[in-house]
Amino acid sequence: MTATPAVRRNTTPQPKPGDPSGAPAGLQQVAHYQIRETLGFGALGTVYLAWDTKLNRSVAVKVLADDVKDANLRQRFHLEARAIAALKHPNIVSVLDFSDQDAPLQFIALERLEGRSIFDFLCTYGPLPEQVALCVAREVAAALEYAHSQNVVHRDIKPDNVVLEGERVVIIDFGAMRLTDNHQWIPETDVDKAPMAVGTPGFMAPEQLVRTEVDHRADLFAVGALLFNACTGRRPYEATSTSAEEIHAEARRGRYRDPRDFQPLLTPGFCDLVGACLAVKPGDRPNSAAALREHIEALLRQHGITDVKPVLQQYVRAPSLDLAYDLRTIDTLTNELKLALVRDLQRAIRDQNAERVTQATRQLRRVEHYFAANDKSRSARAERPRYLINRPVRRLRWFVLGIAAALAVVTVLLFSRPAVFGHLHDALVRLAARWG
Repeated sequence: MTATPAVRRNTTPQPKPGDPSGAPAGLQQVAHYQIRETLGFGALGTVYLAWDTKLNRSVAVKVLADDVKDANLRQRFHLEARAIAALKHPNIVSVLDFSDQDAPLQFIALERLEGRSIFDFLCTYGPLPEQVALCVAREVAAALEYAHSQNVVHRDIKPDNVVLEGERVVIIDFGAMRLTDNHQWIPETDVDKAPMAVGTPGFMAPEQLVRTEVDHRADLFAVGALLFNACTGRRPYEATSTSAEEIHAEARRGRYRDPRDFQPLLTPGFCDLVGACLAVKPGDRPNSAAALREHIEALLRQHGITDVKPVLQQYVRAPSLDLAYDLRTIDTLTNELKLALVRDLQRAIRDQNAERVTQATRQLRRVEHYFAANDKSRSARAERPRYLINRPVRRLRWFVLGIAAALAVVTVLLFSRPAVFGHLHDALVRLAARWG
């Protein structure tokens, strides 16, 4: 099983070219690459940060461990180098150089990635927002679409092997790859023909765990597991131990928890996509990486996202789960709350837990009553006639106009008919004298 970690950001000051003071003990030079520091360890070797003395640039050098004497493993290491070198895609790490197959020290020189793996983001900031996870999966699906068109199956898609570098998503570590057809640029080998149980438990498709023939649909299963893990921090299949047999038994039964148990605000469309990818039978999964990419793009459009790059850039600048809900409306959150309560009620009924059924029913009725009353009030206000809505204003307006009209009439009579007011004044004086 391969577990080569992602190339991580270098937070230490860069040594000057030609200065090997930062190099790890025991290995100072690989070909024309000066070793600076250790970036990570894998099952077959170590990844170093190195300086290319020919082209004066930083590179990542993956070196096969000296204690690996198995000819098949050494052959697979060389096969990985040739495969990545032949895959030219912006979402696949680039190979700059690699050693001869009979060289005493086997190495692969890769482009230096300044980003961080999805695993690092999970460990540092917690689960990714749904939109960000879908954007990452969209780029991964695009890379797999190209790789599958070249008859290359990765077989080890997981958070450690997906690097987020600004707006770019990069797949690394093709050590578990498998060729599904003959190539002119990569000859078929005995290593490639042998059905090997390679990959990472929890992200491996059921057919990988029993060492049967696998095709491109194993990668689609891994994308579903990647989405599940990215948004919940959990793996879909988690046995009590790391035994591949126990995980395989769970996977064969299709017993994985609903991701909304860990992240209740995940949308139903997202969970349906994850469920389709995690289908036990390969035939029940999406037909191709292209179909998976189109499905993801449809979900992104529902979130109002047509270009994934700005979303990824925003997340890298300020990783936060709040980004997932910035664009959501109150109606969307209300519907998801109702769905979550309905699912809780269904689980309680299924478990025959009377107390939970009563509690869930009470909560659902309370929410339904509250939002129904608000909806009724809003609809009543919306349907109310205008003359009813403005009645107080209209009454005040007519009152003011009446007073103004009366004052105007009195003023006109005062100046045009002064005798009338004189007679009125005399009448009022006589009336007052009589009653006095």
